[in-house]
Amino acid sequence: MCYKRNMEWLKERLNSAQILLALTNIGPLLGVLWGDWTAFEVIFLYWLENVIIGAFAVCRMVIRKEWLVALLSLPMAAFFCAHYGIFTFVHGIFVFDLLGGEHFAHLSHEDVVAMSLIVLSWPGVSAAAAAIAIAHGFAWLRDRFQGLIDSPQAEMFKPYKRIIVLHIALLFGAFVALKTDHAMGVLLLIIGLKTGFDLVLGGNAKQQRKQKLQKWLEQQAKQLKNSRSAYIQFEQRITYFDNYHELSQSKYFQKLRHEAIQQLGSDAVNELDKALAEQLRSD
Repeated sequence: MCYKRNMEWLKERLNSAQILLALTNIGPLLGVLWGDWTAFEVIFLYWLENVIIGAFAVCRMVIRKEWLVALLSLPMAAFFCAHYGIFTFVHGIFVFDLLGGEHFAHLSHEDVVAMSLIVLSWPGVSAAAAAIAIAHGFAWLRDRFQGLIDSPQAEMFKPYKRIIVLHIALLFGAFVALKTDHAMGVLLLIIGLKTGFDLVLGGNAKQQRKQKLQKWLEQQAKQLKNSRSAYIQFEQRITYFDNYHELSQSKYFQKLRHEAIQQLGSDAVNELDKALAEQLRSD
């Protein structure tokens, strides 16, 4: 019984995309154990993952079923490419300067693209990078077909959370690996932490979507009870209506309510329906 509960708990919090992403850490693990990889190869690979994440973030922002949303998200995507690109570029310079050593003495420290192509030609690195790209591509397609892609604004900010939290820890660990006599142990710890991040902190899109819908149901029901203004607030979008009848008949409301029923069950919308019925009677 305990085993069954634990498996249900894991199934609720993990999905195939998370597991596949965690498995990509086997590449750097093999590189450290049998490929003579140093801290540089490991951190380079995880830095390159940020570039891959940024590319798929743009896909999440602009590849939409609603052509108008896709069109309106293009300026936001362009801003993201510029800002995130500079952020990642500077981060890459730091990785090469701190860990690259004499491998790139003949190149300018700003020639990140050329240095990256050199590293990708090293044994095992390109295969590990391809595995990471495939895992993130699978996650994007899975979320797309299951309707788990957030708004363009929300998708734009997601990569920053990962890069700030994770890579400060990784770079610190790599620096320690360079200064200690137990470099392999530190690298294995770094890979272990990264794997844990992918499984736990990386986030389950379906679970996160459920939490957002649950929060919306609670806030919308509260708003219906306490406000005379008819509006829907979900994520970073607020849509106003002339009255609650218009709100209740809107495609946006019906879509969110239907999704909430699918994700959380029909009982989840009871409080919302009750509050809406009260407002419709008083209109």
